[in-house]
Amino acid sequence: MGTSIDERLELAEFTKLCTVALRAINLGKNRYDDISPVEGSPQFIAAQGPMRCTCEDFWEMVLQYRCPAIVMLTCLVDQTQFVKCDDYFQQEDGPRKFGNISVITKQMAKTESSLVLRLLEVTKAKSEEPPLSVLHIHYPDWPDHSVPEDTLAIREILKRTYNLSPGVGRTGTYCVIHDTIQRILAGDMTALDVVNTLAVFRSQREEMVQNLDQYFYCHEAVVDALEEVISGYNAENKLSSSAGNGEDVETKRVREPCDETPHQDKRPRVDSPGASEARHQGNHHANAP
Repeated sequence: MGTSIDERLELAEFTKLCTVALRAINLGKNRYDDISPVEGSPQFIAAQGPMRCTCEDFWEMVLQYRCPAIVMLTCLVDQTQFVKCDDYFQQEDGPRKFGNISVITKQMAKTESSLVLRLLEVTKAKSEEPPLSVLHIHYPDWPDHSVPEDTLAIREILKRTYNLSPGVGRTGTYCVIHDTIQRILAGDMTALDVVNTLAVFRSQREEMVQNLDQYFYCHEAVVDALEEVISGYNAENKLSSSAGNGEDVETKRVREPCDETPHQDKRPRVDSPGASEARHQGNHHANAP
């Protein structure tokens, strides 16, 4: 008898080791008593929305990992006026200061699919590192604990972020979609097993993808994205054939998969403060559901 989806996911949870974090030389470096980071280089950093008291820490993390992009899948305030995330990026008329870190909005644009794109420049005072350019993609129309009406916006995000970073429900759903499509386009057909991909993510962060609607949405977005790639490939072949017959046609190449991908071991890596941080009594006020 085969195991259910939930059983398969449960078997893979909480399997990562924290041996480096638990070494005596490193114990004093961790500010949190109940959190130990796992080993490895993260492909995604699944973070909760920064609160006023954690904005500087958030940008410190972005600079530390030199994150090229941030995908924000929540509003600052929900319909009940509950604060989901502090305004860590939005001011357009000058730099934002978070301790020693300065954030400047260089450009801003809105897309037809409700995305708000910002090019941010992040600088740390007295740092030898050059300023970091970060693409900030804000998708405010994804409802909490649910899914969007279609996959158009999420597919547009994927086109703009072929290496990135935003947390468990919407963030987990995005991570699974992004990872699956990227691996398939790189020729890794094991990525078609979405359940296994989700199990790997859940082994590193509890409750990634919170409900069946979000799980089914992962499949829907992957199918739509691959159909779009196939459609573009067929159109290119048709145009190339027409051009070969002497017609004046301009062709647009479909994205070629990279020779080098972050999935050589076919397992995604996600870094996060961990579910225990969300349960910590001192952090209840900072938890953005």
